[in-house]
Amino acid sequence: VLGIMNLVGTADVLFSEDDLRVLNSIGNQIGIAIERCRMHEHLEELVNEKTSRLRESELWFRTIFNSQQDAVFVLTTDQRIINANKVAEKMLGYSIDKVKNLSTEIFHVDHEHFIRFGELMRKAFEKNGAARFEFKLKRKDGNVFPTGHIVSLLRNNKNELIGILSVIRDITERKRAEEEIISQKNRFAQLFDNSPIAIALLDVNDKILLINESFSVLFGYSLEEIEGHVLNDLIVLPELKEETKHYSDQIREGNQINEKSFRRKKEGTIIYVQIIGVPIKVNDKIIGIYSMYVDLTQRKKAEEELIKAKEQSEGMNRLKNFFLSNMSHELRTPLISVLGFAELLQQELKD
Repeated sequence: VLGIMNLVGTADVLFSEDDLRVLNSIGNQIGIAIERCRMHEHLEELVNEKTSRLRESELWFRTIFNSQQDAVFVLTTDQRIINANKVAEKMLGYSIDKVKNLSTEIFHVDHEHFIRFGELMRKAFEKNGAARFEFKLKRKDGNVFPTGHIVSLLRNNKNELIGILSVIRDITERKRAEEEIISQKNRFAQLFDNSPIAIALLDVNDKILLINESFSVLFGYSLEEIEGHVLNDLIVLPELKEETKHYSDQIREGNQINEKSFRRKKEGTIIYVQIIGVPIKVNDKIIGIYSMYVDLTQRKKAEEELIKAKEQSEGMNRLKNFFLSNMSHELRTPLISVLGFAELLQQELKD
């Protein structure tokens, strides 16, 4: 029931049964018409609301799509271009309007390169429906550059495969930085391995991570023997444990040390070394220690011999001075008498 139809007249009117049936039929028709109008208005509101939401969703999608810092492609399952954002145009040098419906093969070095790329994606999709890998692409000007890819399958609400979403990032700078890091690492490794100074790389707990050849030569240990051991337990004399602990504490506080002390080789020989400790910092956090040793044993022996020679020289000098002083005294006494008599004789001869 939608409502009531009320007929009002100025005279007494009696409606027959046929009149009532006609009026009832008219009322039903009016009710149906009203209901249809309401339904139409409701449907129109729903359509307008749905359209508004779709437009809003599309606006959000386009905003997100074009605000990405990476190139984004929407592809068919056979890698034909459906759409792409502005970053893709800038990265690859092509106007997207001109490459729509074309194969992404135009971005590859050659056909074989394109086939390998497709195989790489297929293998990844077989595992989990998404892939992350690196591959080189070619710009419109022919320049080949490294890129990182994240690709995933697009499906509709019926889980039917409808396309591929491909996000591409230019990783030229990252690759250059990685190559520089590798170059620096190689230079450091060569310096570390070929240094004439004995070097041990330790963690923050003084445990051995790596040693160079000079360390093995100086102390007699191989890396296999001492890796993971606390260095000071191997080469520090018991009476020097407290001194060494003080050195380690200083380094862990971020200070470098440069000291001289005694250390012990694997076969027990005691050597005199210069000890240089340098903290390794990453973002102001100490992650390890370089412990370096220079053998000063021969130099110390030479210094001790020089000291002995100096002491002997000083002793001889003192002996010489004593001898000369004593000789001076011994000679002066008789000479005074001789000089005295000589003066008397001179006076006598003058007279």
